[in-house]
Amino acid sequence: MNCLKYFDNLLTFQKSDFLSHSNLHISISSQIGNKEILTLSSALEKCTNLQNLRLQLQNKKIGPGAMLDLGLALAQCLHLSNLNLQIYWNSIQAEGASDLGIGLGKCINLSTLFLNISGNQIYDKGTQNLSLSLAKCSKLTTLTLDISNNQVSDDGISCLGSVLQSFTKMESLTLILFSNQIGSLGSSNLGLGIAGCISLSSLTINLRWNKIGSLGAQNLSSALSNCPKLQILRLDLSSNEIGDEGAIGLGSHLKKFTNLFAFSLELCWNQIGDLGLQYLCSSIVTCSNIQFIKFDISDNKISKKYHQYLRTQLNKIKRLVKKIMPL
Repeated sequence: MNCLKYFDNLLTFQKSDFLSHSNLHISISSQIGNKEILTLSSALEKCTNLQNLRLQLQNKKIGPGAMLDLGLALAQCLHLSNLNLQIYWNSIQAEGASDLGIGLGKCINLSTLFLNISGNQIYDKGTQNLSLSLAKCSKLTTLTLDISNNQVSDDGISCLGSVLQSFTKMESLTLILFSNQIGSLGSSNLGLGIAGCISLSSLTINLRWNKIGSLGAQNLSSALSNCPKLQILRLDLSSNEIGDEGAIGLGSHLKKFTNLFAFSLELCWNQIGDLGLQYLCSSIVTCSNIQFIKFDISDNKISKKYHQYLRTQLNKIKRLVKKIMPL
Protein backbone atom coordinates (compact mmCIF):
# COMPACT_ATOMS: atom_id res chain seq x y z
CA MET A 1 0.00 0.00 0.00
CA ASN A 2 1.35 3.42 -1.02
CA CYS A 3 0.72 5.16 2.33
CA LEU A 4 2.28 8.50 3.23
CA LYS A 5 5.10 8.43 5.79
CA TYR A 6 6.00 11.62 7.64
CA PHE A 7 9.27 12.54 9.37
CA ASP A 8 10.13 15.76 11.21
CA ASN A 9 13.33 14.46 12.80
CA LEU A 10 16.48 13.66 10.83
CA LEU A 11 17.71 10.96 13.20
CA THR A 12 14.38 9.14 13.08
CA PHE A 13 14.47 9.18 9.29
CA GLN A 14 18.03 7.83 9.30
CA LYS A 15 16.88 4.82 11.31
CA SER A 16 13.90 4.06 9.06
CA ASP A 17 13.56 1.31 6.45
CA PHE A 18 14.61 3.20 3.32
CA LEU A 19 13.38 0.58 0.85
CA SER A 20 9.87 0.74 2.31
CA HIS A 21 9.42 4.41 1.39
CA SER A 22 7.40 5.18 -1.72
CA ASN A 23 5.38 8.19 -0.52
CA LEU A 24 7.36 10.46 1.79
CA HIS A 25 6.94 13.82 3.54
CA ILE A 26 9.99 15.20 5.35
CA SER A 27 9.78 18.49 7.24
CA ILE A 28 12.75 18.97 9.56
CA SER A 29 11.57 21.04 12.52
CA SER A 30 15.01 21.85 13.97
CA GLN A 31 17.43 24.46 12.62
CA ILE A 32 19.81 22.74 10.21
CA GLY A 33 22.64 23.67 7.84
CA ASN A 34 24.84 22.11 5.19
CA LYS A 35 26.14 19.33 7.45
CA GLU A 36 22.65 18.02 8.14
CA ILE A 37 21.68 18.32 4.46
CA LEU A 38 24.61 16.07 3.56
CA THR A 39 23.38 13.53 6.12
CA LEU A 40 19.84 13.78 4.75
CA SER A 41 21.10 13.35 1.18
CA SER A 42 23.03 10.23 2.13
CA ALA A 43 19.81 8.71 3.47
CA LEU A 44 17.59 9.84 0.61
CA GLU A 45 19.73 8.22 -2.07
CA LYS A 46 18.97 4.85 -0.46
CA CYS A 47 15.20 5.33 -0.91
CA THR A 48 15.31 3.68 -4.31
CA ASN A 49 11.57 2.87 -4.36
CA LEU A 50 10.52 6.46 -3.75
CA GLN A 51 7.79 7.78 -6.07
CA ASN A 52 6.43 10.83 -4.25
CA LEU A 53 8.49 13.18 -2.08
CA ARG A 54 7.66 16.40 -0.27
CA LEU A 55 10.78 17.89 1.28
CA GLN A 56 10.45 21.06 3.39
CA LEU A 57 13.74 22.78 4.20
CA GLN A 58 12.62 26.41 4.28
CA ASN A 59 14.01 29.06 6.64
CA LYS A 60 17.12 27.12 7.61
CA LYS A 61 20.84 27.90 7.41
CA ILE A 62 21.49 26.12 4.14
CA GLY A 63 24.21 27.44 1.84
CA PRO A 64 25.33 26.43 -1.64
CA GLY A 65 27.71 23.68 -0.51
CA ALA A 66 25.10 20.97 0.07
CA MET A 67 22.90 21.41 -2.99
CA LEU A 68 24.86 19.18 -5.36
CA ASP A 69 24.68 16.28 -2.90
CA LEU A 70 20.95 16.80 -2.42
CA GLY A 71 20.30 16.95 -6.15
CA LEU A 72 22.37 13.87 -6.92
CA ALA A 73 20.68 11.98 -4.07
CA LEU A 74 17.29 12.70 -5.62
CA ALA A 75 18.62 11.47 -8.96
CA GLN A 76 19.27 8.07 -7.36
CA CYS A 77 15.53 7.71 -6.75
CA LEU A 78 14.87 6.35 -10.22
CA HIS A 79 11.11 5.95 -9.72
CA LEU A 80 10.58 9.50 -8.45
CA SER A 81 7.70 11.06 -10.39
CA ASN A 82 6.31 13.70 -8.02
CA LEU A 83 8.64 16.07 -6.17
CA ASN A 84 7.73 19.00 -3.92
CA LEU A 85 10.94 20.73 -2.81
CA GLN A 86 10.74 23.84 -0.63
CA ILE A 87 14.06 25.53 0.12
CA TYR A 88 12.88 29.14 0.26
CA TRP A 89 14.59 31.74 2.45
CA ASN A 90 17.96 30.08 2.72
CA SER A 91 21.20 31.20 1.08
CA ILE A 92 21.90 28.66 -1.66
CA GLN A 93 22.89 31.46 -4.09
CA ALA A 94 23.61 30.97 -7.79
CA GLU A 95 26.06 28.15 -7.13
CA GLY A 96 23.55 26.18 -5.09
CA ALA A 97 20.74 26.66 -7.62
CA SER A 98 23.06 25.51 -10.40
CA ASP A 99 24.22 22.46 -8.45
CA LEU A 100 20.69 21.51 -7.45
CA GLY A 101 19.71 21.75 -11.10
CA ILE A 102 22.42 19.26 -12.07
CA GLY A 103 20.77 16.66 -9.87
CA LEU A 104 17.20 17.52 -10.86
CA GLY A 105 18.16 17.23 -14.51
CA LYS A 106 18.93 13.58 -13.86
CA CYS A 107 15.44 12.92 -12.44
CA ILE A 108 14.23 11.93 -15.88
CA ASN A 109 10.96 10.35 -14.72
CA LEU A 110 9.59 13.46 -13.01
CA SER A 111 6.08 14.31 -14.15
CA THR A 112 5.25 16.83 -11.40
CA LEU A 113 7.71 19.29 -9.86
CA PHE A 114 7.03 21.96 -7.25
CA LEU A 115 10.23 23.90 -6.58
CA ASN A 116 10.31 26.92 -4.27
CA ILE A 117 13.69 28.62 -3.93
CA SER A 118 12.39 32.11 -3.23
CA GLY A 119 14.72 34.47 -1.36
CA ASN A 120 18.00 32.67 -2.05
CA GLN A 121 20.07 35.23 -3.99
CA ILE A 122 20.27 33.02 -7.08
CA TYR A 123 20.35 35.98 -9.52
CA ASP A 124 20.46 35.49 -13.31
CA LYS A 125 23.24 32.93 -13.28
CA GLY A 126 21.42 30.58 -10.94
CA THR A 127 18.18 30.98 -12.88
CA GLN A 128 19.88 30.27 -16.19
CA ASN A 129 21.74 27.17 -15.03
CA LEU A 130 18.74 25.77 -13.20
CA SER A 131 16.53 26.32 -16.24
CA LEU A 132 18.95 24.60 -18.59
CA SER A 133 19.07 21.59 -16.27
CA LEU A 134 15.29 21.35 -15.97
CA ALA A 135 15.09 21.12 -19.76
CA LYS A 136 16.26 17.52 -19.37
CA CYS A 137 13.11 16.62 -17.41
CA SER A 138 11.21 15.97 -20.62
CA LYS A 139 8.31 14.10 -18.98
CA LEU A 140 7.14 17.07 -16.90
CA THR A 141 3.42 17.75 -17.25
CA THR A 142 3.03 19.94 -14.14
CA LEU A 143 5.58 22.52 -13.03
CA THR A 144 5.45 25.10 -10.25
CA LEU A 145 8.58 27.23 -10.00
CA ASP A 146 8.95 29.97 -7.39
CA ILE A 147 12.04 32.12 -7.85
CA SER A 148 10.60 35.32 -6.37
CA ASN A 149 12.81 37.70 -4.37
CA ASN A 150 16.02 36.65 -6.13
CA GLN A 151 17.08 39.79 -8.06
CA VAL A 152 16.49 38.00 -11.35
CA SER A 153 16.49 40.27 -14.41
CA ASP A 154 15.80 39.93 -18.14
CA ASP A 155 18.74 37.62 -18.84
CA GLY A 156 17.62 34.98 -16.36
CA ILE A 157 13.95 35.07 -17.33
CA SER A 158 14.74 35.04 -21.05
CA CYS A 159 16.71 31.83 -20.53
CA LEU A 160 13.82 30.32 -18.60
CA GLY A 161 11.50 31.22 -21.45
CA SER A 162 13.72 29.61 -24.08
CA VAL A 163 13.78 26.39 -22.02
CA LEU A 164 10.02 26.31 -21.43
CA GLN A 165 9.25 26.12 -25.14
CA SER A 166 10.67 22.59 -25.20
CA PHE A 167 8.03 21.32 -22.75
CA THR A 168 5.46 20.32 -25.35
CA LYS A 169 3.76 17.91 -22.89
CA MET A 170 3.32 20.51 -20.16
CA GLU A 171 -0.32 20.81 -19.09
CA SER A 172 -0.09 22.99 -15.97
CA LEU A 173 2.50 25.72 -15.37
CA THR A 174 2.85 28.09 -12.41
CA LEU A 175 5.61 30.70 -12.34
CA ILE A 176 6.01 32.82 -9.20
CA LEU A 177 8.36 35.64 -10.17
CA PHE A 178 7.36 38.61 -8.02
CA SER A 179 9.84 41.08 -6.52
CA ASN A 180 12.58 40.68 -9.11
CA GLN A 181 14.03 43.05 -11.72
CA ILE A 182 12.25 41.76 -14.81
CA GLY A 183 11.66 44.26 -17.60
CA SER A 184 9.85 44.29 -20.93
CA LEU A 185 12.45 42.14 -22.69
CA GLY A 186 12.32 39.40 -20.07
CA SER A 187 8.53 39.23 -19.93
CA SER A 188 8.32 39.26 -23.73
CA ASN A 189 10.76 36.37 -24.08
CA LEU A 190 9.03 34.51 -21.28
CA GLY A 191 5.77 34.73 -23.19
CA LEU A 192 7.36 33.50 -26.40
CA GLY A 193 8.71 30.48 -24.57
CA ILE A 194 5.41 29.62 -22.90
CA ALA A 195 3.68 29.82 -26.28
CA GLY A 196 5.68 26.73 -27.23
CA CYS A 197 3.92 24.71 -24.50
CA ILE A 198 1.25 23.57 -26.93
CA SER A 199 -0.48 21.23 -24.45
CA LEU A 200 -0.87 23.88 -21.74
CA SER A 201 -4.37 24.09 -20.24
CA SER A 202 -3.63 25.89 -16.94
CA LEU A 203 -1.22 28.82 -16.54
CA THR A 204 -0.41 31.03 -13.56
CA ILE A 205 2.15 33.85 -13.78
CA ASN A 206 2.87 36.20 -10.88
CA LEU A 207 5.04 39.12 -12.03
CA ARG A 208 3.97 41.54 -9.29
CA TRP A 209 6.54 44.19 -8.32
CA ASN A 210 8.70 44.04 -11.44
CA LYS A 211 9.08 46.60 -14.23
CA ILE A 212 7.68 45.03 -17.40
CA GLY A 213 5.98 48.28 -18.47
CA SER A 214 3.37 48.71 -21.18
CA LEU A 215 5.41 46.94 -23.85
CA GLY A 216 6.07 43.92 -21.66
CA ALA A 217 2.38 43.54 -20.83
CA GLN A 218 1.40 43.75 -24.50
CA ASN A 219 4.02 41.30 -25.71
CA LEU A 220 3.36 38.81 -22.93
CA SER A 221 -0.38 38.73 -23.59
CA SER A 222 0.19 38.53 -27.34
CA ALA A 223 2.41 35.47 -26.96
CA LEU A 224 0.10 33.74 -24.49
CA SER A 225 -2.83 34.11 -26.87
CA ASN A 226 -1.08 31.49 -29.01
CA CYS A 227 -1.59 28.74 -26.41
CA PRO A 228 -4.42 26.86 -28.17
CA LYS A 229 -5.63 24.71 -25.24
CA LEU A 230 -5.49 27.29 -22.45
CA GLN A 231 -8.59 27.11 -20.23
CA ILE A 232 -7.37 28.51 -16.90
CA LEU A 233 -5.29 31.70 -16.81
CA ARG A 234 -4.11 33.66 -13.77
CA LEU A 235 -2.05 36.78 -14.38
CA ASP A 236 -0.78 39.08 -11.65
CA LEU A 237 0.92 42.08 -13.24
CA SER A 238 0.38 44.48 -10.35
CA SER A 239 2.89 47.28 -9.79
CA ASN A 240 4.57 47.13 -13.20
CA GLU A 241 4.04 50.65 -14.61
CA ILE A 242 1.69 49.36 -17.31
CA GLY A 243 -0.51 52.45 -17.67
CA ASP A 244 -3.36 52.94 -20.14
CA GLU A 245 -1.18 52.07 -23.11
CA GLY A 246 -0.30 48.69 -21.66
CA ALA A 247 -3.89 48.02 -20.59
CA ILE A 248 -5.16 48.79 -24.09
CA GLY A 249 -2.56 46.49 -25.64
CA LEU A 250 -3.33 43.79 -23.11
CA GLY A 251 -7.02 44.11 -23.87
CA SER A 252 -6.49 43.80 -27.62
CA HIS A 253 -4.97 40.35 -27.10
CA LEU A 254 -7.45 39.13 -24.48
CA LYS A 255 -10.04 38.87 -27.26
CA LYS A 256 -8.12 35.89 -28.61
CA PHE A 257 -8.53 33.80 -25.44
CA THR A 258 -11.75 32.21 -26.65
CA ASN A 259 -11.41 28.93 -24.71
CA LEU A 260 -10.90 30.40 -21.23
CA PHE A 261 -13.03 28.81 -18.52
CA ALA A 262 -11.49 30.60 -15.52
CA PHE A 263 -9.63 33.92 -15.63
CA SER A 264 -7.88 35.97 -12.95
CA LEU A 265 -6.28 39.31 -13.82
CA GLU A 266 -4.65 41.53 -11.19
CA LEU A 267 -3.44 44.94 -12.30
CA CYS A 268 -3.21 46.96 -9.06
CA TRP A 269 -0.90 50.01 -8.81
CA ASN A 270 -0.37 50.45 -12.55
CA GLN A 271 -1.61 54.02 -13.19
CA ILE A 272 -4.44 52.70 -15.36
CA GLY A 273 -7.25 55.17 -16.05
CA ASP A 274 -10.79 55.01 -17.42
CA LEU A 275 -9.64 54.51 -21.00
CA GLY A 276 -7.51 51.51 -20.15
CA LEU A 277 -10.31 49.95 -18.12
CA GLN A 278 -12.76 50.48 -20.96
CA TYR A 279 -10.59 48.57 -23.42
CA LEU A 280 -9.97 45.77 -20.95
CA CYS A 281 -13.66 45.31 -20.22
CA SER A 282 -14.70 45.32 -23.87
CA SER A 283 -12.17 42.57 -24.52
CA ILE A 284 -12.99 40.38 -21.53
CA VAL A 285 -16.70 40.23 -22.39
CA THR A 286 -15.81 38.64 -25.73
CA CYS A 287 -14.43 35.61 -23.85
CA SER A 288 -17.87 34.03 -23.84
CA ASN A 289 -16.88 30.72 -22.21
CA ILE A 290 -15.67 32.27 -18.94
CA GLN A 291 -17.53 31.02 -15.86
CA PHE A 292 -15.18 32.23 -13.12
CA ILE A 293 -13.42 35.59 -13.14
CA LYS A 294 -11.34 37.66 -10.74
CA PHE A 295 -10.54 41.15 -11.98
CA ASP A 296 -8.61 43.34 -9.52
CA ILE A 297 -7.77 46.79 -10.82
CA SER A 298 -7.77 48.59 -7.47
CA ASP A 299 -5.38 51.44 -6.62
CA ASN A 300 -5.32 52.88 -10.13
CA LYS A 301 -6.74 56.11 -11.62
CA ILE A 302 -10.26 54.90 -12.34
CA SER A 303 -13.23 57.17 -11.65
CA LYS A 304 -16.28 56.02 -9.66
CA LYS A 305 -18.32 56.18 -12.85
CA TYR A 306 -16.23 53.43 -14.39
CA HIS A 307 -16.46 51.21 -11.32
CA GLN A 308 -20.12 50.72 -12.21
CA TYR A 309 -19.18 50.38 -15.88
CA LEU A 310 -16.94 47.44 -14.97
CA ARG A 311 -19.75 45.65 -13.15
CA THR A 312 -22.17 46.25 -16.00
CA GLN A 313 -19.75 44.92 -18.61
CA LEU A 314 -18.87 41.75 -16.71
CA ASN A 315 -22.56 41.00 -16.20
CA LYS A 316 -22.79 40.64 -19.98
CA ILE A 317 -20.84 37.37 -19.82
CA LYS A 318 -23.80 35.00 -20.02
CA ARG A 319 -22.12 31.88 -18.61
CA LEU A 320 -20.51 33.65 -15.65
CA VAL A 321 -21.00 31.75 -12.37
CA LYS A 322 -18.71 33.69 -10.02
CA LYS A 323 -16.97 37.06 -10.18
CA ILE A 324 -14.61 38.84 -7.80
CA MET A 325 -13.98 42.54 -8.43
CA PRO A 326 -11.98 44.32 -5.70
CA LEU A 327 -12.05 48.04 -6.43
